[in-house]
Amino acid sequence: MDSYTRLTREWKINYGLERLICNVCKKSQDSKCTKLQRRCFAEPGESCATISYFVGKHVFSKQECLPQCKETQYHRGDKSIYVMCCEKNLCNSF
Repeated sequence: MDSYTRLTREWKINYGLERLICNVCKKSQDSKCTKLQRRCFAEPGESCATISYFVGKHVFSKQECLPQCKETQYHRGDKSIYVMCCEKNLCNSF
């Protein structure tokens, strides 16, 4: 690989042109972001994630870039938390 190609590839990686783009929202309800909507570029080892909180029914969700994301479910009484991970640009919609 010549130096131009290497430099171009490095620039693309460092400036997000080859990184996963994820939605970020600190609080979403009814398919709408209600607090701090933006986007993040996932670092190596990160995925897009949606974390949903339930107390009997859906309370709210949040979207973010998450390191070492694992799809998980936690339950305690009527409280539940679901972690969903995905690997496509903007796949963690509200």
